[in-house]
Amino acid sequence: MFLNSCLYPFAITLLAVFWLFVNNTLLSQTISSNLSSNATFTILNSLRHQNAALINFAMFIPALWIYASFLSTKGAGDSGLIWIFASVWDSYAHSKYPSQKRWGHLISLLVVTGLWLGGAYGLFLGYQIHS
Repeated sequence: MFLNSCLYPFAITLLAVFWLFVNNTLLSQTISSNLSSNATFTILNSLRHQNAALINFAMFIPALWIYASFLSTKGAGDSGLIWIFASVWDSYAHSKYPSQKRWGHLISLLVVTGLWLGGAYGLFLGYQIHS
């Protein structure tokens, strides 16, 4: 019952907001600790990662709710869990290997793309049914 209601995407949304708070807090601490040592590259790299995380989050939340509203709440929730795990993986990889490419960011962007395409398909189906 829980997986087929809107409570599942709502719980994923709360978890994503909590993750965004934790991620930005950790990145802010990295930036502030490097301000005293003049590590410009580390500061700019952390700011770039923080900006990418905010943009990815801003694309994720509306896609999650459009998908949940017009296609499937369970699919939206499952995709949201994949997005959260990919974002956590991306942040971990960023903290350990800041100069390398990270697969977590690519996976989270693919999840967002899938949610947007699924939401558009759900809107199209709803339009066909009601017209």
